[in-house]
Amino acid sequence: MTPAGMVLGYDVRERWCPLERLWPVPRRQQFLLRTDVAKPLSADVTVWPGVFADPQLDWLEEPGLGSNGVPVPSMRGWVQNLWQSLAAIVAALPEHGGPVDIIAVTSPVPWHFAVPVSEPPGLDDSWDLLGYDVVDGWLLSGLMNCGYEEHEVDALRSRWARLLNAHHLFGAEGDAAAFVVVSDARVREHAPFRVCGLWRLRGDRSAVPPVGGVVRIAR
Repeated sequence: MTPAGMVLGYDVRERWCPLERLWPVPRRQQFLLRTDVAKPLSADVTVWPGVFADPQLDWLEEPGLGSNGVPVPSMRGWVQNLWQSLAAIVAALPEHGGPVDIIAVTSPVPWHFAVPVSEPPGLDDSWDLLGYDVVDGWLLSGLMNCGYEEHEVDALRSRWARLLNAHHLFGAEGDAAAFVVVSDARVREHAPFRVCGLWRLRGDRSAVPPVGGVVRIAR
């Protein structure tokens, strides 16, 4: 356990798709509280797509994503599509040429089911905090993947949009926790929601050691 909380797992996410391709105006209006962000980032892979093969992303019709993503073993982790091993996920991506982010997803409190210890089990100062998402137990984002109805969206934007950063994530964990209460009330079928932290590895992915090593990347 670290100040960031427990690591639920690691992933590699795309950074090459322009906003207009992933988020046309109607989708932004329905699913975002801030429609002016350059690129929404999320623990939810359907909001911020991962580069590993995933049929649920086939609707994107984007080269390198969906079923055309990097092949993966059938079992990689326990929460959504996160991997338990940082070194293993980097080793599975040696030929990928597009701009990507290696991320970690953390929970400030124990998850609702037992999650095996990740490797490495905690983060250090080689990671940058992107912000805090609000998710259900399978990382579906209550912030960016539960559409806002016309009768509620203006009031929600007035209250919460100013608390979201350039990634459409909460900058403060306490604000995200307050939005958990809102999400539990408005999307009861996915409650209870939780806060999770989203972190990006700073440095060259080639510096990540073989499986079982300790990750420490110099600034």
